[in-house]
Amino acid sequence: MDWNEIGRKIKTAREKKKLTQMQLAEKVGVTNVFISQIESGQKKASADNLAKISKALNIKFF
Repeated sequence: MDWNEIGRKIKTAREKKKLTQMQLAEKVGVTNVFISQIESGQKKASADNLAKISKALNIKFF
């Protein structure tokens, strides 16, 4: 699994929806710092958090 690619996909989808990292974080129930780290590939998201992000942004990872 390419976490850098997943992070780029999340960032692109978030920006298309005109959401800030803080707004996405609130929808997912995590911190904006964590969203930033996921988008930059520094951290890996759990399956649960990926599902929440996917639902919030209406995207699929696989």
